[in-house]
Amino acid sequence: MSNLSNGKPEEKKQEEPKTETPKAEEPKTEEAVESPLDEHKNMMMSGQRPLSRKEGNINLKEGAMGMEDTKRALHRQQHYKIIIPSTETEKADVPLGVNGHIYQVKRDEEVVVPASIIEVLDHAKARFYKQVKREDGNGMDLVPFDALRYPYQNMGKVERVA
Repeated sequence: MSNLSNGKPEEKKQEEPKTETPKAEEPKTEEAVESPLDEHKNMMMSGQRPLSRKEGNINLKEGAMGMEDTKRALHRQQHYKIIIPSTETEKADVPLGVNGHIYQVKRDEEVVVPASIIEVLDHAKARFYKQVKREDGNGMDLVPFDALRYPYQNMGKVERVA
């Protein structure tokens, strides 16, 4: 059905062309920005080496290493014999890792590990709570304290690792 006004078909008016205002460039979202870890992964995948590597330092933030580099660096480090004792509640092996290189440490046995694993053990802490009597003598308070997550005994340096 067509609209008629004064007996004539209505003419359609031509619309004026719209001019688009230029859009401001959209800010990059967080997804578009690469993290240092992504940047490192991309460099390793393309066969490039990270620019800042320190011999013997296995710290991802200061210059990440590939798995082979990590393995060689761990092998070059001073090694130690340690024992991680089992407890009443924990008897399972202890997994400890440096840059993806994992050591499965058996409890109650002497094992040889590099210095970086000793550092990992020293930094692995857990928060515990103890009850302390209030100063006014009325009741008890829970007081938090930090302790090693995996206490260990260092049996000394090992001369050479085969």
